[in-house]
Amino acid sequence: MPYRGKKDITVSTLSLENVPLTEREDGSAGDFYVTDERIGFIDLGASTVKEWTPEGEFIDHFVGLGRGPNETMIGRVEGYTIDSPLL
Repeated sequence: MPYRGKKDITVSTLSLENVPLTEREDGSAGDFYVTDERIGFIDLGASTVKEWTPEGEFIDHFVGLGRGPNETMIGRVEGYTIDSPLL
């Protein structure tokens, strides 16, 4: 599969590390994303986006189901852009 125009890519080593997060998720369906500065989880069931530092310290949560600040009555978080000002 080409990557940024390169046809042949070889991976000789791969290192994975476990980062325990300080605030656990509710176990709902969703997706994680990782940038150089943040680890995030888009929780589709709870309609929230939570973010942590690369060391696993909780930063904040965004959106959410409800009528308060940063909450929505839509009921689901369907999409989230990486170009968001949150990142």
